[in-house]
Amino acid sequence: MKDEIKQAIPKLVCGEETATAFLISDDIAITATHALIDFFEEKKPVRLFFNVNNQLKEIDVEPIIPKEECINQQIIALRLMKVVEGVKPIKCIEFKFNTSLKCETYGYPPVRRDGGTFIDLQVKNEEYADNYRILNSDWNIDLSKDDDIKDYRGVSGAPLIINSTAVAVLLKQVEEDGETSRLSAVSLYLYKEYFSSIGIEIIEKRNEPYYEPYLAMLQRQLDQHLENTILRKLNRQSNNAIGLGFTYKFTNDNKQGENLESYIELLKKDEPAVILSEPGGGKTYLLSMLAKDMIENPLIEKNRVPIILKARKWTRSFSNIVEGILKELRYAIPNIDEKQVEQDLITGRFLILVDGLDEVTSSSDLLVDELIKVSKIKNVNILVTCRKENYYKQFYSHFSEYTIDKLDDEMIKEYIEKELKLPGWQILQSVDGNLRSLIQNPLFLFMTVSVLKITGGTTFPKNKAQLYASYIRYLIEERNYQKGLVIPFQIDVSTKELILSEYAKRTFRDFPTSLEFSESVCTFLQRDKVEIVKRELLDTGLIIEDNGDLTFFHPSFHEYFFALNKSQVSDDELIRFTEKYSSDDRYYEVFKYLAGLLNRDNRQKIFFDYLEKNNLFLYRRCLEARFDFNNQLKGTWSNEYILNYLEQVRNSYLEIIESHFKSIKRYFYPWYAMKNKEVQVPLKVIIEGSMDFKTPAIDFKFLLTPKSNKEVPEVILKEYAGGPRMYTKDRQGNDVSIPIKTFNKGNHWFLNLQATDMGIDSAREVALYSIKKQLADIMDKKTLFDIEPPEMAVMQIETNIRKLPIERFSLLSDDNTRRLSLYKHSIDDLISLFMKKDIIGYVNTLNNYGYFNAEDVAKMVLALFRIKELKINPKEYLLPKSDIGWEQLKKNTAKTWELWSDQQLSKRITCFYENYQNSYRYLVENYISSLKEFLPFYAMGPIRFNISFYREENFGGGVEITWEPVSDISKSKPSIVQIPHRNEQYDPTKGKEDYKKINDALSKLGRRSLPFFSSSNSALSRYMDDDELRKMVYEQLKKDISYVIGD
Repeated sequence: MKDEIKQAIPKLVCGEETATAFLISDDIAITATHALIDFFEEKKPVRLFFNVNNQLKEIDVEPIIPKEECINQQIIALRLMKVVEGVKPIKCIEFKFNTSLKCETYGYPPVRRDGGTFIDLQVKNEEYADNYRILNSDWNIDLSKDDDIKDYRGVSGAPLIINSTAVAVLLKQVEEDGETSRLSAVSLYLYKEYFSSIGIEIIEKRNEPYYEPYLAMLQRQLDQHLENTILRKLNRQSNNAIGLGFTYKFTNDNKQGENLESYIELLKKDEPAVILSEPGGGKTYLLSMLAKDMIENPLIEKNRVPIILKARKWTRSFSNIVEGILKELRYAIPNIDEKQVEQDLITGRFLILVDGLDEVTSSSDLLVDELIKVSKIKNVNILVTCRKENYYKQFYSHFSEYTIDKLDDEMIKEYIEKELKLPGWQILQSVDGNLRSLIQNPLFLFMTVSVLKITGGTTFPKNKAQLYASYIRYLIEERNYQKGLVIPFQIDVSTKELILSEYAKRTFRDFPTSLEFSESVCTFLQRDKVEIVKRELLDTGLIIEDNGDLTFFHPSFHEYFFALNKSQVSDDELIRFTEKYSSDDRYYEVFKYLAGLLNRDNRQKIFFDYLEKNNLFLYRRCLEARFDFNNQLKGTWSNEYILNYLEQVRNSYLEIIESHFKSIKRYFYPWYAMKNKEVQVPLKVIIEGSMDFKTPAIDFKFLLTPKSNKEVPEVILKEYAGGPRMYTKDRQGNDVSIPIKTFNKGNHWFLNLQATDMGIDSAREVALYSIKKQLADIMDKKTLFDIEPPEMAVMQIETNIRKLPIERFSLLSDDNTRRLSLYKHSIDDLISLFMKKDIIGYVNTLNNYGYFNAEDVAKMVLALFRIKELKINPKEYLLPKSDIGWEQLKKNTAKTWELWSDQQLSKRITCFYENYQNSYRYLVENYISSLKEFLPFYAMGPIRFNISFYREENFGGGVEITWEPVSDISKSKPSIVQIPHRNEQYDPTKGKEDYKKINDALSKLGRRSLPFFSSSNSALSRYMDDDELRKMVYEQLKKDISYVIGD
């Protein structure tokens, strides 16, 4: 808060009462009426004490008694007997809160009665009214505080400040357990009549008269659009109250640590920006609120006209920004022409709000280019929204990037308590893991609470599709009853859902028209019912009329109804649809809804069997969103079900491995258990396991048995013997058993299905879980040593061969040293030495753990024989070694990096990154090729690393890495340059330019931007470690595979 604001907020003393006031003109102040009780009852004088430049000025005042028609008001004006020099009055504005915002005040509570104190507040709710007389209570604004002050009595009469302007007056405190928990205030605009009578103007938003018809039309549209959002409470009859939307908070994706606390801060930035979130994260709602505030909010100083352009209309309704603006305006201002729009665009009269970049169906690159071009015009501001998963950094370096923050648990609990009047923590504890993550999203929380209102907080949706289904039923049926509308529907609910699903199918990724809507209705009803259906659906808010076109009020509802349509087609058509579109990421949300709508086991099987085999990336995401049969199964637990469950675990396990990991199958159990055994006959995989319904839990293992053994079934059911447990001691020394969530040792798996949120209908999830855990273990232990490319294999040998004890394993080399090394000794010489010195006997003396263990030595020996078998010259694949000998240093001790010349370091680092990429791509292409389009490092490549390195005496130096995509691997040779010192200051401009180049290049090559580092810095010594290459390849593989199938 600025000092000039503080100076305009004096302490008020009237008899025994101490309160706060604030100056609104040179000779008028405002306070709470109840602060003057001693004046009204005993005619005690009223005095204000201003602190001006650390000098206390006492001013006598006279209350300005309201006229008879203004009685019972909660605030009152005070006439100063003399003007206070050097104090600037606080502006008063008409302001209505659309979302929960942070604000502040200054007052004189008992703990700071003499000096006053700043107080941070958060507006939690506001009741709208035309004036104070029709309020249901003395106040209309509910505030929460964020401090430890327990008594706020002296703060009555203080101004509620936003952006250095007063919007309300603080009135009362709400006490709980003897301490103040909340504060209340009353809006200034409710007293406009009183203020006018004493010559004070409450500042209102005044828009340009020429655009007033458009703004009035837009405001009506926004009110309709926002009807079904978190802007409003579900029960419109409750205290005439309208609940506030959640606080919008943003994280700047380009500037680490920069966060914005509200969308008003975003507007004040006055810069082009892309706003990202997950589906349902509030992007469309945000733009509606921004437009609404531009029309209504006097805090927004720049009087711009908001223009909302739907990105999905690009090339269909408009092909440049001027044309888009013109078409929006002409609905309300028919005589406006292109010249007028161009002129007003250049002068900065418009705020351009482009909604749904991810919904563009064609030529999206041209829209991006157009927006970038227009954004370069001085005074023009553009905000673009896009789903985060579909944003590929197209605007990087041109626009700022902000991500809408998810709701935290405190916000979720508070909203639940306000709406359901139930303990928020209790509801949160009852929410399953899948839904728990969904309700961090504002739209999904709002929908969930709407559904829980109907069920009394007892029945929870189980997945995203079920949430939509329940909420849609609420919109179509229940909401009208809650609003007091009892007019019977002419069209039943099921028919409306069928019509909407047909309309969604006809218009998905296409432009909606009134003809398509009519045809959708006529698929199920006579043509004379079209207008009736339209009216009733518009009443639900599921569709809105957008300048004559009927669109779904949110893109996710369009996706849901399209999925609903596909969930009802034949099995053959379901497969055809899945085959055709499962590789198109624009349809991924549809498939996730579809997974939740397929509520018959045989239909799910068809769908998931296909994805399991053909698209593991989408398969995992659909599993998380699918309809599960847990509730139906609770009463039908049987041995037959357990057998079917274990059979599905086995089938999914084998299918995923055969389809995606066949080339490395031998590293998975049960095959890995046979790694050192000679197999004489064909084998088949069986699963042996048990399940416990009470926990619930599953305990199983995969085994191999001869195929010829027909007596052994593929599924063997065992008695459940109890899960593994840990034990600890209580205070009395007694053993206390602690259940374990998951456990696996080799081929044995145990999962507590409740603790892992899998439930008893989880066979596919369990199969995938066991695969991804084994993959993580394979990468952590670098188990693929016998299929590694030569670049990795020779460095593995070199790393381990140098650890061998020189007293047992040594050969004299040309430089008179005896330490073994591929740089010095031939493969044949090393093998001969190992045979002579009984390397196998040495292996048997080692442990299987520690710095140098039996497994490391065994892998080295096997890799050595493999290199010999492949007839590879290891020197062609080894990284360059140090080129300065100890004798050249002429000193007894030295640091590792002193053994390298600049030129040799350059060669080593260049070769390192070349081998890093080649090795990674070799393993992907040869062993997990079905995943390659989803693995970030592979899918964005090949790439060329651009390397800078510098040297420093104390710690050796460092390496700075950036990269750029190239068209083929032959152009991927890294570039390297030595720089004199570390770049101490990060240049954000250069960083943005580099990132823009990367994404432009990716776009031109038809590749997507996926999670991968844009730049990195590391110590120079890292590249002198012979095992670092293998570490980096395995770490990147693990990270990328986790991106596909989860952690």
